[in-house]
Formats: sequence, structure tokens, C-alpha cells
Amino acid sequence: MGKDITSIFDSNEEEIKTDYFSIRENVLHFDQITIQLSNIARIYTGKAKLNIPMPIVIVLIVSLIVLKFQPLIGVIGAGLSGFYLYTIFQKYNNNKQFLVFNLNSGHYYS
Repeated sequence: MGKDITSIFDSNEEEIKTDYFSIRENVLHFDQITIQLSNIARIYTGKAKLNIPMPIVIVLIVSLIVLKFQPLIGVIGAGLSGFYLYTIFQKYNNNKQFLVFNLNSGHYYS
């Protein structure tokens, strides 16, 4: 399943299968969608930006300051905001790149 790009294009197979999609007879199959390749007008790809919400950073900093005066509230605030930042980083690590298909009909899939 884990083919690199050179082996995909050098092979004489009529079907291309990877972990995320398959192509057969001019049709691109994903998990929940199928796209006819002749209907694709444009394809965009790129790297996703890491967006860290500023309010959560402020809550983390304030929680660390409050930790000195009210340890229980500071630990709860720092723990929750730290966990939220951790989940943001995990989602970013799993989805660093994006792929968008613009179809001739005007619909787009990403």
C-alpha cells in the first residue's frame, strides 16, 4: 500500500492504490467521495498553517501567574489550556498538508 511516487508512475498497472486514495479508469476514489478525473479544473496543494488562538495563550500565561497566589485555580487553568494547545499541535501534525480539487461544475473538495 505504501508506494512512493516514482514507483506509481513507472508501473504499468491499470489501478493505483495508496493508503488514502485509489485511481482506476479515470476515476479517483477517496473514502467517502469519488471524482471523475476529466471533471477536475484545478488542483491546489500546500502546507497548512499552525493557528494558535491568542486567548488560549493568554489564559495559559495568566494561569501560570495565578499559580503563585491560588495554586488550585492556576493548576486547573494551566492544565486545561495546556491540554488544548496539545490537541491543536496533534491535529496540526496529522494534517500538515492539504489538497483541494476544483471541479468544472464549480464545486470544490478538500
